[in-house]
Amino acid sequence: PAPIITILAAGSCPVSTGNNDWRDLKPHDLRRYYCSHLVREGFAAAEVMEWSGHSDYSTFRDHYWLPSDEVVSSKLDDADF
Repeated sequence: PAPIITILAAGSCPVSTGNNDWRDLKPHDLRRYYCSHLVREGFAAAEVMEWSGHSDYSTFRDHYWLPSDEVVSSKLDDADF
């Protein structure tokens, strides 16, 4: 069975947004959002992988490693060349 948060989101989001695509929400969608969001906010891939139970870096990199332009810019500014 789906976690309760998924059931609640799938039930209430279509009503509040007017978008029925929310009815197709699955637990993996929330996991993907969570991981991608943390990476975009600057958390290290290793941290997010540990917290989310990912064990294969190449899969994680291919599906979740999409840092925001701001994170990339900040890291380049902080680099000691």
